[in-house]
Amino acid sequence: RFAEARRVELYRRASSSLCPPAIEVMIDAPGELARAGPDPVKKVRAFLRYPTNERDRKWPCVILLGGLDSTKEESRLFEELCLVRGVATCTFDGPGQGETAYDVPLGARFDTWVSAVVSALLTIESINPDGIGVVGRSLGGTYALQAAGYEPRLKACLAWSPLVSGRSFSGLPAGVRRTFEYACGGVNADVAERVATSLIDSVAEIASIECPTFISHGARDRIVPYEDQVSLNQPSGSVVESVIQPNGGHCCHNIAATVRPQLADWITLQLKEVANA
Repeated sequence: RFAEARRVELYRRASSSLCPPAIEVMIDAPGELARAGPDPVKKVRAFLRYPTNERDRKWPCVILLGGLDSTKEESRLFEELCLVRGVATCTFDGPGQGETAYDVPLGARFDTWVSAVVSALLTIESINPDGIGVVGRSLGGTYALQAAGYEPRLKACLAWSPLVSGRSFSGLPAGVRRTFEYACGGVNADVAERVATSLIDSVAEIASIECPTFISHGARDRIVPYEDQVSLNQPSGSVVESVIQPNGGHCCHNIAATVRPQLADWITLQLKEVANA
């Protein structure tokens, strides 16, 4: 917990020195956090970055969702890929992540949190309301698919090595299962498995998606089973495209120099097209 607080402090101190800077935005939390403590309403810290310092134009914006034990402060590399392509970025910690984990453990539906962020972005003059999308990696990819299926204000979705089925929990590496237990609030393995099983079903989430969606996987992923990945290739409407990179590991980190720019190209092109329509 000390390390968590230290990372938050250091990023906040550095945020104004990033190029472009990261601007702190406080967002009204969904009901789970509002009910978690004595205060009637709580805020969630998010960071917004614009491609340039211009504020007299409306930028498309992508909401970036981290994975199981990821935090808003560690998305900077993919942020840079989006920013250089002319799209703003927004990061925050949801249930089980970073600052939020101490109030709301893993288990709450993530789409309500993404909706709260979308509502906040729509109040910002320099954000184009017709060009907001979502990108998630690993478990964040699962959340992105969930959000795209239930939040109609999202115009594009990129899911990057999403977990597909909670029923595959017992086959996850031991360290990943322990991280689930921690993110769920320090519960035992049986409880963590029940949470994962109830929370993760990407095949079902896809059925509700109406915005353009791209799903990227790695065939050599040692976390998401290959048979789970293949299940996302089933026909699900023209809005969803799923690609398995034959040489990619989890999140294709081993071939990131090739794959990440392609993913950034896809999401930024989608958002800029709908924003300019």
